[in-house]
Amino acid sequence: MTYTLLFATSNADKVREMRGLLSAIPFTIITLAEIGLEIDVEEPYTTFAENAAHKASVYAAAAHIPALADDSGLIIDAMPDELGVYSARFCGYSTPYPARFQKIAEKLAAIPEEKRTARYWCALALHIPQTGKVYLTEGSIEGMIVLEPRGVYGFGYDPIFYIPEFHATLAELTPEIKAQISHRGVAAFKMAEILRNPEILG
Repeated sequence: MTYTLLFATSNADKVREMRGLLSAIPFTIITLAEIGLEIDVEEPYTTFAENAAHKASVYAAAAHIPALADDSGLIIDAMPDELGVYSARFCGYSTPYPARFQKIAEKLAAIPEEKRTARYWCALALHIPQTGKVYLTEGSIEGMIVLEPRGVYGFGYDPIFYIPEFHATLAELTPEIKAQISHRGVAAFKMAEILRNPEILG
C-alpha cells in the first residue's frame, strides 16, 4: 500500500532532492503547490529542529495528512550569528545567491583560510496527525568556505561549501555523491528508516 506524504516546502530544489532521497519509501510525496495549500509558517525558533517540528505540525494540521518539513542552513564559525537558522534570510530572502557569496567573501577576506570552517546542518521533522507524534532526524557535514564559488550542481550555498576530503565544493559533486554525504542526505536516510515502518501511522 502507498500512502501520501506532504513535503512542506515551496523550494523546488529541495522538493526535487527530497523526492530522490526518499524514492524507496511507501509514500507518494506531494507538495504544497500540488494541493493548493498557501500558508506562511514562521520559523521563530533558534534551532533547526524546533523550526522543522513547528512547520511539520502546522502543515500536517492544515492538510490532515502526514507532513515532512525541513529546516537547514549553513553555519560559518567566523560568522556565528549571521547564518545558521537565518541562512535563507541572510542579506534578505530575495537576494540572489551570488550577491550573498560576495558578502560572505568580503566578511571572510581577512580570516585565514584554515579558520574559514563551516558546516551544513539539516533537521527533518515528520508529523503524523492521526497520532500527534513527531519524528525528528538530523544530519550535518563539515567543510570550509571558499571565497570564489565553484561548481554547477546543487543549490543554495553549495558553490562555496568546500569539502577537503573530496577536494571539491558540494556544487562540484554529482547529485548521486551529494545524496550520500550531504547534511540533507544523512537526515533523509534516517527519516527513510522511520517512514518504512507502517506502524507510525497508528
